Amino acid sequence: MITDEEGEHAVRIARSAGSLTLLRDVFSRVPGTGRWMIVLLADGSIGIGGDPTALLHRVAELLAPLGQALVEVQPPGRELRRERVRLRLSHRHGQQAGEWFPWAHVGADQLAGIAAEAGLSPAESWSSGGRWFATLRKACGSEQLRPARQCVQHFKARLSKALDFDLKSLRSSGMSRSAGMG
Repeated sequence: MITDEEGEHAVRIARSAGSLTLLRDVFSRVPGTGRWMIVLLADGSIGIGGDPTALLHRVAELLAPLGQALVEVQPPGRELRRERVRLRLSHRHGQQAGEWFPWAHVGADQLAGIAAEAGLSPAESWSSGGRWFATLRKACGSEQLRPARQCVQHFKARLSKALDFDLKSLRSSGMSRSAGMG
């Protein structure tokens, strides 16, 4: 989890690199739902809100059909853990503690099951500097999880059928294609 100050700094860095960014509560209303190409969850454990499945379900709602989520998880061998936590700020006058809030810890080896429940599929995982990461992609509807290329083929086939149906409807109604487009 990052503080507002850290989040603002991260947004400045991303924007200076030309990225469109938002610093908002992931569960609140955000623009472009269903059209995001990348969602970054760098909280260390898919812990926001204490319910990893709900969090990943929300991420799936935000993603475009071929979008992907980059998530940080705990190392393999860690069990799924849910708890209430709070942030403590240490400064020269002592410590200050914030309010308690729900949090979860997801190990890398639990990610596939949790992601599947949320309609996502792990595409790859890796570690760097002692931290673990994974890329998640949307699943194709309620069918078996398939790579992104197959998702594209699936959506192309559905679009083709829909367009073919519309053309047949236009022809049977006596309209020509050009007349229907005018």
